[in-house]
Amino acid sequence: MKLQEVDLWGNDFEGAIPEDFGNCTGLKIFDASNNFLTGSIPRSFEKLVKLQDLKLWNNSLVGAIPDYFGNYTELTFLDISRNLIMGSIPRSFGKLAKLQFLHLSVNQLSGIIPVEIVNCTKLINLTLGYNKFSGEFPAGPLAI
Repeated sequence: MKLQEVDLWGNDFEGAIPEDFGNCTGLKIFDASNNFLTGSIPRSFEKLVKLQDLKLWNNSLVGAIPDYFGNYTELTFLDISRNLIMGSIPRSFGKLAKLQFLHLSVNQLSGIIPVEIVNCTKLINLTLGYNKFSGEFPAGPLAI
């Protein structure tokens, strides 16, 4: 499919994100922020490996951050803040070498920050506030 950008930001959409968006394998930008979306991030999003920009902030999404997000090797911007996401940051995030902005604040995330996150050497903005993380922050380029 040729569709490269979906911008649904700032509407009154309710319910789950349709699985069909996962069939838009050419998507580079998907923004469904600031709506009333519920449910989890669709399993079909696993096919969106060309994503560069994924914004789902300020909804009521639940579930864990999918491990397959680590396959989004073109991703530069990820914002899933202000949801009800729980679990931990997947270790697969260490494969996101192009990631510059990672916003995970105001969720219910917990556990340690995976050491693999230091492989995200292009990060210029990291927000993790208002979660339940514990342990030590990994040493490496992010700590400098």
